[in-house]
Amino acid sequence: MRESPDLAALLADVARVAGVPPEAVPDLLAELERVRAALWQRLTAPALPPTPAGERLLTVDEAAARCGMSRDWLYRHARTLPFARRVGRSLRFSETALERWLSTRQR
Repeated sequence: MRESPDLAALLADVARVAGVPPEAVPDLLAELERVRAALWQRLTAPALPPTPAGERLLTVDEAAARCGMSRDWLYRHARTLPFARRVGRSLRFSETALERWLSTRQR
């Protein structure tokens, strides 16, 4: 990949766009699209209710054992699971919400 002009510097002074070398434009547009997609994802992602203080958060291994799903399945479906929580870069699972989710799925 070619060296692209600094995106933050270009955004700070949009008039500098005229000085971007033509060979750097595709890489710059790709970076802008990546930022655009990340911002749209953040804007449209469903907001998760905050985890109540003192609630136990399960690790992926604990949640997988509790619900009978694989670790991989939990990671793949985390965005749609009402009991999945991001804690920094870690994925944790609300014990209370998981139990509630399981009770609605059992017959």
